[in-house]
Amino acid sequence: MNKEYKKTILIEFLKKKIGKKKFEKILPNENLLEENTIDSLDLAEIHLFFEKKLKNKINYRKLLSKNNKITLNNIYKCL
Repeated sequence: MNKEYKKTILIEFLKKKIGKKKFEKILPNENLLEENTIDSLDLAEIHLFFEKKLKNKINYRKLLSKNNKITLNNIYKCL
């Protein structure tokens, strides 16, 4: 699977998880945990999705970045 295809699959998963309208309003650098867009259980589900469906391991340094925020940009970097 190439990176763009994985990103498409991930976006569809996140739209189902968060809701399409709510997902489309998220800013790329918005802190998803702080804004209550996702919670810790959602993060665990995203992690499982990466490992099982996308066959990727999440790099937590990329996920949290220097800013210690869970953002869409940081999630995409893990692909």
